[in-house]
Amino acid sequence: MAGGSSSRTLRHLASEAGLTLGEARERLRRADQDVPHVRQPLEGKVLRRIRAILGLSARSPGVRTGDESFTAEELDRRILCPLLRKGKVGRTHTTPIENLYGRGVPDDQKSRAKARVEELLRSGLLAEKVSQGRRHFYLTKEGRAAAKALGPPDEGP
Repeated sequence: MAGGSSSRTLRHLASEAGLTLGEARERLRRADQDVPHVRQPLEGKVLRRIRAILGLSARSPGVRTGDESFTAEELDRRILCPLLRKGKVGRTHTTPIENLYGRGVPDDQKSRAKARVEELLRSGLLAEKVSQGRRHFYLTKEGRAAAKALGPPDEGP
């Protein structure tokens, strides 16, 4: 996200903490914290309190505070990990190119992300298939291993 503060949901925070939704709800109940709906945007003091209860740092790792640019590793994580999570591995499981750099990447970083997609294609971590006249991509075996090594993305779309 491009701004200094962001609204997050309980679903996002549970995922970030590596917990199931049920485990996150239980931790909140034990701490006498009202349990918000899974899609309710959380902000301010409530967000900070819930992050603390779930064992997360005060600031979300995906929130940038200024004109910072993502590193190549951060871009790789935002491009490759969602493909792995969504099962876009192999020629029969593809996604349009726009989904690789259009989600989870701030507008000011999209051109860098698009260039990074092309680099990942040349390096063999991604492969391409033209479908319905559009470029579709999927993870190769090497890309799958790289995505696993990078870990989960800092935040999801």
